[in-house]
Amino acid sequence: MQQILEYIQKEWAVISGAPITFLVLAVMMFGVAFWFFRERLSSAKDLIKLRDQKISDYEKKTGASSPDEAKARMDALEARIDDLSPRTISAAQRQTMMPYLGAYSGSKIEIAAEGGVNEATLLSHSLLSVFSNAGWQVINSMVMGVGNRPISGVGLLVLDAANLSDEEQSVVSALGEAAIEFDLQSGSRLREGVDVSLLLTHRLPL
Repeated sequence: MQQILEYIQKEWAVISGAPITFLVLAVMMFGVAFWFFRERLSSAKDLIKLRDQKISDYEKKTGASSPDEAKARMDALEARIDDLSPRTISAAQRQTMMPYLGAYSGSKIEIAAEGGVNEATLLSHSLLSVFSNAGWQVINSMVMGVGNRPISGVGLLVLDAANLSDEEQSVVSALGEAAIEFDLQSGSRLREGVDVSLLLTHRLPL
């Protein structure tokens, strides 16, 4: 402020000698400054309006009022899609299972798929390939009218869940390490003379 006052004192003679010119220049400078800030203000308002419109469109399209809610909805949708997608076994899962199954090469397993259930049939083909490549003898069968259906759609049928055989334990380890959901069902096997029984059905809704 002091510098401005000193400048005006120094230039007062010039200003007082041409007051009209000074006033015109002052008005012009004020007009330019007013126009500049008005444009800046208008641009800021347009940006705010555009942001609000995008937020409104986002809420309408996602049905969510916040990014966290939208993410939760997307996660739920992806989980639902996974539940509806046909199950198979990836190359990485196969590789993970091999050391556990290969240690019991020559063992016999029955893999039974529920008749009329496409996802069970597709998964049985994948598991048949995995066990065959690990050197297991595989019996592939179909069953109808499954009573005690496993919730996960994959039932490992054992005689005694508290006293698993080595072959049964190897399958438990292989499925667990490959992150394949299964239910351990105690009390029976599908067929006499097999070391392990797997029953594949559709997954029950949670």
